[in-house]
Amino acid sequence: MKVLGGEKAECLGRAIVTALLLREEATVIAAVRDPDHETAKSLQGLPKRQTAHLIVVKIDAASHTDHASAVKQLQDQCGIKSIDVVIANAGIIKTTPLVRESTIEGLLEHYHVNAISTVMLYQATRPLLLEAHNPRFIVTSGSGGSIAQQDKIQFPLAEYGPSRAAVNWLFRKVHFEEERIAAVLVDPGLIDTETGGSAVTQFGMHRSNLQSVEQSAENYLKVVDSASKENTSGKFISAQSQTELEW
Repeated sequence: MKVLGGEKAECLGRAIVTALLLREEATVIAAVRDPDHETAKSLQGLPKRQTAHLIVVKIDAASHTDHASAVKQLQDQCGIKSIDVVIANAGIIKTTPLVRESTIEGLLEHYHVNAISTVMLYQATRPLLLEAHNPRFIVTSGSGGSIAQQDKIQFPLAEYGPSRAAVNWLFRKVHFEEERIAAVLVDPGLIDTETGGSAVTQFGMHRSNLQSVEQSAENYLKVVDSASKENTSGKFISAQSQTELEW
């Protein structure tokens, strides 16, 4: 299983990697921006089953070449011939302007990291996914990108929201294009991280609305484990409620 965005000390990606390493015979590939950073190096110290294995590769979501280079490394140096699941978890929410306050630079940066990078990861890993029995490409999205829920989620997300709407469109389309690969969009909900804490403070919400990263990872992996082409592919799923969301 390949997880992109797993190196921060307190983040969903790291919590997912931690949970997966406690599974028997799991091979977990964690993609990080900087393998030499202390938080990335600390992944090797995570507890794991004796039969579990961790591989760390470099993928900077802003790069145009890292995705393909990482897959080549997995094939040539690690002998990886197939990948069952890819979790595209890397993403940013740097600013929260109104539409009239948004900038071209902010729109493009969010779109590149949150949408284009996910497409590059899919394109790079697709040949290995097709070698798996039940290939799944899972994308961490968010309700902030939902068009149908704008009346309920009235936060100024003019640079982040469109990037999530774009990735939702792209991977619902992948569902129809691919005969075997399941493509699932997942909203993990608000999580007790630096980003989540900042968001609830900014929007006047109570911190009790936040889930722990461990609980969020557990809920997220329930979606991953049950995903298939026949049931949740092409759908937008809330990890917290395990229900389908509106686009």
